[in-house]
Amino acid sequence: MNTAWNHYLPTELRNSKAEPWGINSRAVLALRASRQAVVFVHGFLGGAISTWVQFPSSLPTQAECTGVDSFFWGYDWKRGSVDSCASQLTEFLDALIESPATNVLNPSKPRTAPARIATFRYKRIVICAHSLGGIIVRKALLWAAEATPRKWAAVQLSPILFAPAHKGSHSLPLMEELFQAFELKALWRGATFLRPVLKELEPESANLRTLEKRTRALLQQKPELRSYLCPRVIHGGRDRVVVRQEFARDGQFEVVPEAGHRSICKPTEAFSLPLERVIEELQ
Repeated sequence: MNTAWNHYLPTELRNSKAEPWGINSRAVLALRASRQAVVFVHGFLGGAISTWVQFPSSLPTQAECTGVDSFFWGYDWKRGSVDSCASQLTEFLDALIESPATNVLNPSKPRTAPARIATFRYKRIVICAHSLGGIIVRKALLWAAEATPRKWAAVQLSPILFAPAHKGSHSLPLMEELFQAFELKALWRGATFLRPVLKELEPESANLRTLEKRTRALLQQKPELRSYLCPRVIHGGRDRVVVRQEFARDGQFEVVPEAGHRSICKPTEAFSLPLERVIEELQ
């Protein structure tokens, strides 16, 4: 227990069968929980914790986050498609929203921590995603919004996308160029496991076009879902990885001139903006 944080130290994120939720996923649980949580979803080449650097240690120290639970969810970007990863995220969010105590919190809590009561439910969940994670989150939220009656209607969901790749990425040519520059052509030819997801990230890929088309159509039919399907989008001004264009009916996105693709989601002592944006959504 870290009394300065009012949170327990990070624990492995597990389900009711004591199985891991995703790859290297972690939970940072509050001693005295409010009914708010933050879910973090990393991007391509990222990790459940490594992508977010100081978030696991800095978020619990904020006065506004005393009772907020944090979940750092990991997935297999090497072998999974966007749809398969979105399906896994949907399964986790189902558990977190519909039966958090039995299917997420109590299996993940430290041994010395008291159990959460079975009726515990969240009122608000902020979902933070980076790069490829932005597409995965959009897909999961779209599926939920298309369901009748709408899934997760009892909870307020506030998505924040840092450098999302929802309009595509230049990753495939950049990675090929990088491998060639270091004379690793043979290794690049052998890295076939990277190509399926990179193909899905190409600008104007069929998957991205369909995602945007379905999102736009649903928003036209049900504009009340805007807060659900039109997340806060934040790009780095120095980002050369993703295409920075408006998606569906999101409206204007924020550009942070000094940030790059990787740094845009990493709070530091000198760069507090990612942390500030999360806290804003919790208030």
